[in-house]
Amino acid sequence: MNEVISTAAEEVTETPAEGANEQTVAESAAEGEREQEVTEPAAEDAGQDPEERHRQAQARRKAEREQLERELTEKIESRNRSKMDAIVKAMGRKNPYTGKIIETQAELEEYNLDCEKRKRADELAAAGLSEETLRAIIDSHPDVKAAKAAAAEMEKARQAYDRAAQEESLKDELREIGKLDPNIRTAQDLINHAKYPEIKKLVRENNHTLAEAFEIATEADRRSMQTERAAQASARAAAGKNHLVSSKSSGAPTATVNVPPAVMAGYRAQNPRITPAEAAKKYERFLNLKRF
Repeated sequence: MNEVISTAAEEVTETPAEGANEQTVAESAAEGEREQEVTEPAAEDAGQDPEERHRQAQARRKAEREQLERELTEKIESRNRSKMDAIVKAMGRKNPYTGKIIETQAELEEYNLDCEKRKRADELAAAGLSEETLRAIIDSHPDVKAAKAAAAEMEKARQAYDRAAQEESLKDELREIGKLDPNIRTAQDLINHAKYPEIKKLVRENNHTLAEAFEIATEADRRSMQTERAAQASARAAAGKNHLVSSKSSGAPTATVNVPPAVMAGYRAQNPRITPAEAAKKYERFLNLKRF
């Protein structure tokens, strides 16, 4: 039986022509990837960072290449299984325990395992033992117990190490994210972020780190916020300059500043009889103090 299986295995080994054909398919796919790399930037958002666009394109090409490799491997394995099944079926061997013809390699392997199990049971029965009794004797042996305990401790230590490594990695990621957004300090802060669903998708589908995904997902918001802050700062500076109006006249002194309506209303709430000139002087003193 083993000789038959060995012969069958040799018969289903890939021939050079078949291997060359698969290689041709892979090379064609690679050529398509290179062509795609040339055209991809034009299809992407023009406002996206070129470096990030290139990184995402690489991730997509890698996923497509891995998918192609899986499909080729499955195709070869499927063809080999079909050949082996045909050889096994042609043997016309019957399973004496079921009375059915063995038609596939899987059925043949199952039959062989069944034979081994029955043979072991017969040997144990001849020795006056059952398989359950033998297993209990083996499990109760001190060396076996010690080995199982050691294996359990090693597994426990491995799990603890994995958890510690994951926690440390998460801390590193959160530190990087905190540089972009100081409000993100804990994992829960990240989960509560409005962009968290998009961040998860980038990590899962594009193999980004959390920090990379956060930077990508929040890039537009952060740029918009920076623009808004710059506009507010510019508006404040312009408003400060507009408050100071130099005036020259040949007669009596006039107001040297323009009092904003809200400030004037506040002065009048305190002193209904205040004149515009008095209010201007008061507001000018306030501005002078503010500069220092």
